[in-house]
Amino acid sequence: MATKFSGDSWKEEKAAKLTAAREALSQGLAALQTDDDWMRALRITGALGKFSPRRYSFTNQILLAKQNADFRGVAGFESWKKAGRHVKKGARARTVFAPAMFKRQRTQTDPDGNESVVEIGCVTFRPIAVFDYGQTEGDELQAPELPNIEAPEAFERSVESLRDVALALDGRPVSAIRFIEVAPDTAAHGWFDRSTREIVVVTRGRTRADQFKTLAHEVAHAILHGTDEHHSRPVKEIEAESVAFVVSHALGLDTGGYSFPYVASWASHDGEPVEKVVARTGDRIVKAANRILDALVRDIGVRDTAEHVGECA
Repeated sequence: MATKFSGDSWKEEKAAKLTAAREALSQGLAALQTDDDWMRALRITGALGKFSPRRYSFTNQILLAKQNADFRGVAGFESWKKAGRHVKKGARARTVFAPAMFKRQRTQTDPDGNESVVEIGCVTFRPIAVFDYGQTEGDELQAPELPNIEAPEAFERSVESLRDVALALDGRPVSAIRFIEVAPDTAAHGWFDRSTREIVVVTRGRTRADQFKTLAHEVAHAILHGTDEHHSRPVKEIEAESVAFVVSHALGLDTGGYSFPYVASWASHDGEPVEKVVARTGDRIVKAANRILDALVRDIGVRDTAEHVGECA
């Protein structure tokens, strides 16, 4: 005998899932303490391929990590089916947040004291079910072809791709990318020249991979910070270095030289909760890293449009 559908039970179950997911996300963000914790989170963003987790917002990636998801791929039931893989019987779905738009009426008062009702657009989130690669079986997923940065031709093509990204930014914060052999009066490996709006990379004694990492760092600054002073706040350096780490990890470059300060040391400022700063910073890193990786790698699959934004009260 079929079980009668209960709208109230469905709403209660949905609310319970949302509460559980929010608690798991909060725990996942709070667990990001050391540089190793931060790098483990960034490696998720650096995974490539169809159904890559980089399609999801940073907060969804942390939520999936909390659920021990297999990051070789994450997608919905039907998406896996279309890709030639099927969800295994009895597999328990992972939960991620998906945005849901709605409108709400509010009363506003003008300077003369007159009241009027206005309609505003709001975003809330609902839990949706996804499955990871390990929960499916069937056709293997095609891996993307990665450029060999140490090879001269691939290096030049990759540099040109990043140059195109930098020069196409809104407001034209970057006028050129220039490689020089020796840095005058500085030990820096690269910088942004505010007077000429040039990104400068030093080449002497450095491998192509190291030069490329420096370039990715400076292009990340341009994407995220425009012509602002790059070193004025610790979060800006964390953002740019994290993007360079993600890109390096995705391309298979050595990431052993990267290190990050304790999360609380840069995420504690202006009285904001650390978790909120981490979530916002992570989403900015994901967007910038995806912009760079999309220019470098032909990676099939459509990214999730869910972003970490506030809800209407």
